[in-house]
Amino acid sequence: AGCRYNLYEASHATNCLQGSWIMMTGSSNTLLEFGNLINFLAPDEYTIERDGEMIGASAVADVVIENGKVTHWATISNQLPECRQVDASLALQNRPACKQAIEVLLAQAP
Repeated sequence: AGCRYNLYEASHATNCLQGSWIMMTGSSNTLLEFGNLINFLAPDEYTIERDGEMIGASAVADVVIENGKVTHWATISNQLPECRQVDASLALQNRPACKQAIEVLLAQAP
């Protein structure tokens, strides 16, 4: 059907994404892709263990990559009561507090 997408080498992807902010949202498959993207853009960082890196450990992860290195890593644990999503009605009640926690986290980014 003529559908195509570009395949990039890491250096080309880095140039393409320079100055970009990428927002990914989802569950376990998205977290896998998030890890793949970090590994692709900063391959030497793959073996470094960071808080909230494991699948299901973070409600939000904020990462800055510069010159192939992770220069900023901050997370909100999915154990933070106001950001837990186990019960839909409770999550709805806690949404304003979780949103505020995310705003504080993102304000810390360089």
